[in-house]
Amino acid sequence: MLIPFLIAGIGSMFAGIVLNSVTQWPVFKAVPQISIMVSAFLGLIGNIETTLASRLSTKANLGRLDDWNGIREIISANFMVIQCQSSTVGLFAALCSLAVSTIRKKTRDKINWDSILLLCSTSIVTSIISNTIIAFMIIMVVLLARRLRINPDNISTPVAASMGDVCTIAILAYVSRFLNELSGMFKITLILGTLSLAPIFGFCARQSRWTRSVILTGWTAILGAVMIEQPGGVVMESAFDQYKVMSTFQPLVNGIGSNLVGIQTSRMSTFLHSTAPKGQLPATNPNYLVSPMFVFFSKDTHARMARLLMMVIVPTHLFYMALIYLLQNTFDFAVVLTFPFISVYLIAVILQLIFLLYLAYISVFWAWKHRINPDNSAIPFTSALADVFGNCLMALAFTFLKSINDAASRIEEHNEDWYDSPMDSGFNSSRYRKMLSTY
Repeated sequence: MLIPFLIAGIGSMFAGIVLNSVTQWPVFKAVPQISIMVSAFLGLIGNIETTLASRLSTKANLGRLDDWNGIREIISANFMVIQCQSSTVGLFAALCSLAVSTIRKKTRDKINWDSILLLCSTSIVTSIISNTIIAFMIIMVVLLARRLRINPDNISTPVAASMGDVCTIAILAYVSRFLNELSGMFKITLILGTLSLAPIFGFCARQSRWTRSVILTGWTAILGAVMIEQPGGVVMESAFDQYKVMSTFQPLVNGIGSNLVGIQTSRMSTFLHSTAPKGQLPATNPNYLVSPMFVFFSKDTHARMARLLMMVIVPTHLFYMALIYLLQNTFDFAVVLTFPFISVYLIAVILQLIFLLYLAYISVFWAWKHRINPDNSAIPFTSALADVFGNCLMALAFTFLKSINDAASRIEEHNEDWYDSPMDSGFNSSRYRKMLSTY
């Protein structure tokens, strides 16, 4: 479990580095709705792919991917589901971002026909490309893990949650910049053409017994998760305006939290599939409404796993924090690691994981009790909450650091001097260090 988790964490770390850079591109400045959409969009891609990873992992653990016929039927049907969900939910994420951006005058004034077309076309195209790439990656990981007799639950979900982040952010940035140069008619044609394929993929997925229930009932959790994440997107866009260094750490915080709770959720779902029929909870876990003491400190198998995940969170973040600090010269950005910053950062990620693991237990066992497949419902819910909790807790952390005039937040007070010119997206690290030395 440790090696794939570390690899996935590196993906989240580089996602933060990429996000720190691309948010300064002219297209992100001209259309702030893209920045608002980033949090929900990463969650959207993560939800689609982690539910795919969880479904395939459950099928693999039940032995249904051990022969070629099972592999062909299950994987092809799930691939149709991914293609159907990608374009439809991509458009939904863009529309939610537009709706949320009307709340603030700063973003409301920049809404026009061109920005709407750019946002919708970018969201749909990025969703299709990212989901296709990540789906192939997940399929290979699950099949390889099964052949090597490794539990796919411990590998596929972290890979899906974090390796997809850096791919999605990079694809989103370049697609938005490319489409920004094209005509409105081309964007309209692109939107209508991709959306017209969704019913075809949905019809094909419905013909398979492996995905019939997913294509009919799997939308509620994913669409609901996108709506849950919208407030987090507003918080993130507002916080990035004040604390630009926060964009370096935000995908890491959200990604690691989503990874850890995804592992726990996927394992609990596999446990229920193998021990009890839907609608009935096993004798070892007869209730879904339990106290936090039971979730973390009982002798239950899931409690032992929760304690292990809590032990992993602090050293993992310290490792990636040090790695980000060492890479700042290579990628031309700057961070300051002070004791107050490290302290409030770790408090934020610990609180995030406590909330997530507790809510994951309740959501998985509640879903099973009500005859709902947790693979399709619980993971989108917990992933969305990982982003919302992560965004809000990090915004509070940086607000506190600014209130005590900590060096980690001072960088934001001189943002007009960060760049050699308004259109320059490269960070001048030497200038920043010279500025910081004046304090």
